[in-house]
Amino acid sequence: MIKCSKFKVQSFSFIVVMVLTSITFIGCQPNSDRVFNKVKQLAGFEKNYKPELIQYGKEEGVMETIFEYSIFTIDSLSFKELEKSINSNSKITKGKYYLNIELDNYIIENNLKILNLNNSVIYENLFDEIYQVYLLSDRKSFVVCRID
Repeated sequence: MIKCSKFKVQSFSFIVVMVLTSITFIGCQPNSDRVFNKVKQLAGFEKNYKPELIQYGKEEGVMETIFEYSIFTIDSLSFKELEKSINSNSKITKGKYYLNIELDNYIIENNLKILNLNNSVIYENLFDEIYQVYLLSDRKSFVVCRID
């Protein structure tokens, strides 16, 4: 009887550890799709793009995240459609580049350029989060940034 209860305690402990580990792992996953979905909503893009995440990064401020970016890849046809949607969208305006070492390194290491720097910013209002969408010169990847 002692062995049986010891086994139950050990297996219960194992289950608790596994559940806590799973919750921690799931809670730490970046929600990179959220940023792209917000840009789609603000811009009114109708196509349901299915980007694949390549890289995610963020800069932490004192109290919250001040900048986050996601680098995605999509097929060439979807890239052309996204490029057309961005270039013809009156809500996406002016161009800025937010200096981030990780993002810069990715662009430099892959010998890429930003195609639409002069037409990359979208926001609901100037006092809210600002989003940037950079189309990259390999014509299959793009970057979505959120600046707080």
